[in-house]
Amino acid sequence: MNATTIRIERPEGTTVATGIPVQYEQAEPLPRQDEAQHRDALRLHLYVLGVPAVGLRRRDVVQDERTLDPLTGSGVRLRVVGVEVFLNDHIEALCEQIIGT
Repeated sequence: MNATTIRIERPEGTTVATGIPVQYEQAEPLPRQDEAQHRDALRLHLYVLGVPAVGLRRRDVVQDERTLDPLTGSGVRLRVVGVEVFLNDHIEALCEQIIGT
């Protein structure tokens, strides 16, 4: 499990929060394909420690502020595909990492 901080971006590209502490781990052992079958996508479970005021929504993009994608040299980017909030205590989300974007 990786412990890090993330930046949350809305689909239109607006950054709404930074420095949010999270942990994430691989959800499935094998890479998946996106809808167009163009790129590998890796599914990850994301655990947000606490609930940020802006929340976390499906289609949000979260960017790891500490871990770099070796193909792009920028932070690892994850698209949120499912979110569940637990009593304003923490958030669990299923995300897909699009490799090399």
